Amino acid sequence: MEWIATTNFSIGNITTIYDGEGVLCGTHSVFETGKDETIVMCVIELTEDRTKIKTWTISRGNFYRNTRTISSFVPFV
Repeated sequence: MEWIATTNFSIGNITTIYDGEGVLCGTHSVFETGKDETIVMCVIELTEDRTKIKTWTISRGNFYRNTRTISSFVPFV
């Protein structure tokens, strides 16, 4: 619990990707002072009555904004 009390980060940009059939999936940004923004993707499996979490899995990585647009994308031929 000390880690929670001393951690200096916040989250934002919360997005739900999927919510159904006992599974939740989403992403959120993580902001830490002095570090690049990262993004977390989480997959949560719920109990049948959806009142408790059975498993919670996360992946966290650097977040890079793509400066290219769809119109500038050239597909491989």
